[in-house]
Amino acid sequence: MRSFLYLIVVIFLFSSSVNACDRCLHRSKAAYFSSASALSYGACAYGPMATRSFAGHIAAAIPSIYKDGAGCGACFQVRCKNPKLCSSKGTIVMVTDLNTSNQTDLVLSSRAFRAMAKPVVGADKYLLRQGIVDVEYQRVPCNYGKRNLNVRVEEASKKPNYLAIKLLYQGGQTEVVGIDIARVGSSQWSYMTRSHGAVWATDKIPTGALQFRFTVTGGYDGKTVWSKRVLPANWKAGMIYDTGIQITDIAQEDIYCFLLNETKMRSFLYLIVVIFLFSSSVNACDRCLHRSKAAYFSSASALSSGACSYGSMATSFFAGHIAAAIPSIYKDGAGCGACFQVRCKNPKLCSSKGTIVMVTDLNKSNQTDLVLSSRAFRAMAKPLVGADRDLLKQGIVDIEYQRVPCDYGNKNLNVRVEEASKKPNYLEIKLLYQGGQTEVVSIDIAQVGPSPNWGYMTRSHGAVWATDRVPTGALQFRFIVTGGYDGKMIWSQSVLPSNWEAGKTYDAGVQITDIAQEGCDPCDAHIWN
Repeated sequence: MRSFLYLIVVIFLFSSSVNACDRCLHRSKAAYFSSASALSYGACAYGPMATRSFAGHIAAAIPSIYKDGAGCGACFQVRCKNPKLCSSKGTIVMVTDLNTSNQTDLVLSSRAFRAMAKPVVGADKYLLRQGIVDVEYQRVPCNYGKRNLNVRVEEASKKPNYLAIKLLYQGGQTEVVGIDIARVGSSQWSYMTRSHGAVWATDKIPTGALQFRFTVTGGYDGKTVWSKRVLPANWKAGMIYDTGIQITDIAQEDIYCFLLNETKMRSFLYLIVVIFLFSSSVNACDRCLHRSKAAYFSSASALSSGACSYGSMATSFFAGHIAAAIPSIYKDGAGCGACFQVRCKNPKLCSSKGTIVMVTDLNKSNQTDLVLSSRAFRAMAKPLVGADRDLLKQGIVDIEYQRVPCDYGNKNLNVRVEEASKKPNYLEIKLLYQGGQTEVVSIDIAQVGPSPNWGYMTRSHGAVWATDRVPTGALQFRFIVTGGYDGKMIWSQSVLPSNWEAGKTYDAGVQITDIAQEGCDPCDAHIWN
């Protein structure tokens, strides 16, 4: 049942920060802005709407709370510690900006700052005079009553090429770490990327009314929140739309958070996140046996210069047995490097074993699922003299194919630094010799050393990942791999030396050997034999 679309993904992400454990009670200092407008036009890009949230009780927060924008909209209860001036309750603030100061964890709006004072005449004014005060703060759920999560279409949006949205009134105590988008009624999901702050964007806009899936997380429990109809077909820039749902979850955290809170070891950094993602595609179940057609390129060079950007190296993979695959296999580049066993169905010409090919390009044809290199195409033939030539003469043939693990023997996963990389502002890498039967869906990067400050890379195109926030020194990577309902993180603790060079390939010291399991019962009856 190739129309049956369902794939469950569990991703293990590890991220560290100074204040990683949200539920912990943190002790620091806080200052204030005399005008909330300074915060409203901050890094989260809420604009003047920020001052309407929580009666203008808003704040700029340090990077470990801001989290590259994932912390935008998070709520914190804050109280000052002067017993003469400060109430025990304090106030609740919402994060709307990034605080780059190393003197305070938070910079509050003056209204929020004054709200920490005791309900005594003049106490708020005396508190303001302090300028900077000792505070305690902790993450709390955001409560918007009966209001749903809203999506605002940003002014930069322009049909049909670009859509930028901003999330408003996000409840609960989690973070949105992923957004998928699809036309209402369709299961062809594509992903949006965080542009900046609370703004997400895509240049692949489905036509018609749009639905969204929000992946939320904030501890070891996570979930996907599905809003089945958000934007109408005639959506307009500058308008706000009700998603019809709200996020009310309060995420739990691991034992390290407990230890951090109990021993006040604020330098001890650990946070584990499990994310449930749902993604669908025409051939979502990799282990299924699929029936379609295949053609071939007369020259493998046409495939080597394809969408995965392997270049001339592609022809060296699997003895040049490479292929271009349809979008549901290519998966916006996540399918690059995947291996498939393919066999043709002509009993006179085709062997029962077929051959194994690696995906190196995107096939946009609606006539065939795969376009093979001529070498791979001929390898499907029976070991009889002339059978491979006769098979080539067919041009397009009926085939069966299924996903299989990629096996590179004793070779490790390699990381190639692309020529576009330039210290200290830009790093672009490409993964080579990726084994197993999973997909790399996320890459984190940090300087080698204790208590690393992890940043993320984004998929630039094909098998290429990039970042404009390049840590100094030698670099380590965390590869999040998934391909079914089981997932894991592969940690390569020293990959690039401090003197890394563009055009060079480096051994990751690890290999991916996992074979992911899936929930694709509708095709289990079809067995390769």
